[in-house]
Amino acid sequence: MRPPPAPALAALAAAIAYLPTLGHGFVYDDLPLLAENPFFAEAASLGTLADSRYFGSGELTWRPLATATHLLESLACGGVPSAFLGHLGNLLLHAACAALAAALAGAMLGGTLAPLACGLAVAWHPGPSEAVAVVSYREDLLCLAGLLGAVLLALRFARAGGPARAAGSLACGAVALLSKETGLVGFLLVALFAVPAAPADRRRPSGLLALGHAGLAAAYACVRLGALRHPLEEANAFPLPSGLPRVLTALRVLGEELGLLLVPWDLSADPWPPVIGSPADGRLVLPALLALALIAALVLAHRSRRAPAARAGLLWLGLTLGPTLPFAPLANLRADRFLYVPLAGFALALASAGRLLASRGPSGRRAAIAAGAFLAGFALVRLETRLPAFRDDATLWAATLREDPSSVRARIVAGHARIEAGERAEGLKRLREAAALAPGHHEPLYELGNALGLVAIEGDAVAREESESFLRQARDRKPAWWKPWHRLGELAITAGQRGDADALFAEAAGRPGGRGRGLLGRGDVAAARGDAAAAARLWAEAVAAEPDLVPALGKLGAVRLREGNRAEGRALLERALDLGADTTDVLWNLAGAREAEGDVAGAEALLARIEGRRDAPAGLAGRLATLRARQPR
Repeated sequence: MRPPPAPALAALAAAIAYLPTLGHGFVYDDLPLLAENPFFAEAASLGTLADSRYFGSGELTWRPLATATHLLESLACGGVPSAFLGHLGNLLLHAACAALAAALAGAMLGGTLAPLACGLAVAWHPGPSEAVAVVSYREDLLCLAGLLGAVLLALRFARAGGPARAAGSLACGAVALLSKETGLVGFLLVALFAVPAAPADRRRPSGLLALGHAGLAAAYACVRLGALRHPLEEANAFPLPSGLPRVLTALRVLGEELGLLLVPWDLSADPWPPVIGSPADGRLVLPALLALALIAALVLAHRSRRAPAARAGLLWLGLTLGPTLPFAPLANLRADRFLYVPLAGFALALASAGRLLASRGPSGRRAAIAAGAFLAGFALVRLETRLPAFRDDATLWAATLREDPSSVRARIVAGHARIEAGERAEGLKRLREAAALAPGHHEPLYELGNALGLVAIEGDAVAREESESFLRQARDRKPAWWKPWHRLGELAITAGQRGDADALFAEAAGRPGGRGRGLLGRGDVAAARGDAAAAARLWAEAVAAEPDLVPALGKLGAVRLREGNRAEGRALLERALDLGADTTDVLWNLAGAREAEGDVAGAEALLARIEGRRDAPAGLAGRLATLRARQPR
């Protein structure tokens, strides 16, 4: 009986390694993008995937295929995203990527052990494990599957022809492009892998196929970077100074990426790259050495005619790492998941090196097998010790902070968790640490200013001064961001500075994504001035701009009830309640609307939720007693 082929073994190994994730919940970006996102509760969202309404999904970049898979999974569960289905989908895609990597290595290297080594490297390498363990990062899995399929089919077309192979290669290229921007390098990979492998009489068709992929990439780029470019995308990129510091920082990130591929131990959920301002910066030494090592490996592979697969793999590694670096127009924060697509090239080069070692005779073969077994065991053990960290969000960030004390995002999350647990001083300490670690970035400054603002609202003058200072710094670093303007407006209105508050809210309303919140704040200012008509008009405009803006729904609903428009008022309040509103005002007003329409039990249930609250109205007990007395026993 013939042993199972390498692709099947690689797929099985990948699936078994990630089986523990099937019991995990949503973590990290899963929470805002999937679990708490009403976009995935409605079938109508399918019709928004090809136009600007897509950005209602919460994504800053256009990745419609990945989003469609999440949406279909959610709709299959009645509009509620399922963590189990999400993790199952990621597991199956990861297994497919491992199988495709093994198949590509088999097509280039032949044999069984080298392709299996390539497949296992993709299956078990712990470096980009978050791409598989976090459901919302499926775009990396889909992109790699598409690129591997495109290159593999192009290689087979180059050698044996067949229009079905060419069409399949183009279809796989489209899958990669519609999943993540890294797919733009697909035409280069097809040209580098397939065209040199074609016999002389097939060079022209192979070149035409590569041109077809280039045409796909050009069409995608026109749509992705033109018609469907999110207005906040550029502002969301990591802020770096121009010139040499930007290049040096990119070199630092490249070194971190290569280091994590070579020694996958210091894993982190979200490391923020430090800005390198001078070539003399000591943090640049190791990254520079690793980058030089990659260049040297490319030169050696190019000069050696015995290692075309190693050369191709290293080129894959470099080409797919490029779009993630800080000098690229699509770059953002550096994250471990960005290694998932480059990993296929690294794995192919590694398998090729093992094949070369094994070709040196029995001793070389034994050395290659021993080295492969050691590396596979190391990778699998590290992977299995890492996966439990993704069980839930709190566990993930606690593990991240332990493994990477420089993680800014981990400190932000830990700080908010401490504040929510009532440990305000400890929480603010963590947020201060985050701001100190990344003084040039807007987000930690805003988070610290926002947290201090909550203290300031309670009357702490020192906290107010600090809050305003940090919020202004965040605003200055990212003027197009509406949140600092809005938060400064809230601080101004609590201090009675209505003119300043109205101006700040107007600034927030004029920035992308902030219209609804800005109008809500301006309505609050109008209400504080006693101009009820202006307040109602502004709150209505806020709801029109952002239909799911809960505070505006609650306030406008109360206004409509006072105006005698009971049907609209109740509808607005019910909508607020459905979206998670649990404020005393919403519950009290909606209870009145339900009682007026004869729903005594419904009114009593809402008022019961207010019992025991510090802001409960004085007449709550009497009203509850009356409602309970009216219900049949």
